[in-house]
Amino acid sequence: MEKYFDKLVRDNIPEIIRENGQEAVYRILDDKEYIERLNQKLLEEVNEYIELNCLNEICDILEVLEALCEAMGISQEDLKLTKSKKAAKNGVFKKRILLEKVIT
Repeated sequence: MEKYFDKLVRDNIPEIIRENGQEAVYRILDDKEYIERLNQKLLEEVNEYIELNCLNEICDILEVLEALCEAMGISQEDLKLTKSKKAAKNGVFKKRILLEKVIT
């Protein structure tokens, strides 16, 4: 019996499948498709988080974001610096502000 997935998986998944006595058929993605599939994976993980609201899904989101940064050549230092600059300019989300409207 065959079960089709067509999705990006973590690096150890083919080995785990083999250890379970099954055969994993897979391929290695080129740079362009890898980024496309990471974007799809990010949406998948965010939707799972919204449904489940759990730590594991937050970790999955972070894993995908880290992989996207690496694939796009964004260093952790650049990420932290850009995040800090944006926080300094626009703030963060600690005050729980919900903007309802702007009157002009």
